[in-house]
Amino acid sequence: MQSVLSKFKEAIDSRNRAALTEMLPLVMEENDIGEIFSQGVYPVLNTAREEFQNRRLGIPELLLSLDLVSTVLKAVSKDGDIPKRNKHIVLGVIEGDTHDMGKNIIRDLYRGYGFEVTDLGKNVKVSQFVDGAVSVNADLVGISTMMSTTLDRLGEVIQLLKEKIPGVKVIVGGAFINQKIADGLKADAYAEDAATLIETTDGLLA
Repeated sequence: MQSVLSKFKEAIDSRNRAALTEMLPLVMEENDIGEIFSQGVYPVLNTAREEFQNRRLGIPELLLSLDLVSTVLKAVSKDGDIPKRNKHIVLGVIEGDTHDMGKNIIRDLYRGYGFEVTDLGKNVKVSQFVDGAVSVNADLVGISTMMSTTLDRLGEVIQLLKEKIPGVKVIVGGAFINQKIADGLKADAYAEDAATLIETTDGLLA
């Protein structure tokens, strides 16, 4: 007979919102928050990232999985403290670009894995990026862009962040960004896709 926690995990894994809504109160009643995440949320996120990397999962399905995990986060946070990594990440899309779907996926992934995230939004000015990161003493800043015309501003942000917050790590990503461009901008890492993001981040913040 399946346990409540197993049924809960299966509901997220199969992206079944109705089943998740039914199981969520039961799993919260019978399991502590650590078990819910270690045996339910994290395994589902790991599987979703692996399937996305291997092209067995498309962006709509990944977005739905992340949305269901967000539902769990909201419900569980009302009942107690969710597991945290004690690392603060600031995200945004640089000025001159309003494409934010990729940034939103990254934001929800980070939150699902227990990172504290400040989302500055899209079309973010250089000064807003720096002020936002300084205000929370960010451990990592993730900057996204789909537009080649934003490279100068991207480089300016990275330079200022390094001056204002010693030790901060900067990760960049976007459709035309690659490792060579990231290196040229003096970013600490290049986020190739959502599948490898957590491992890349953990390596930076170790």
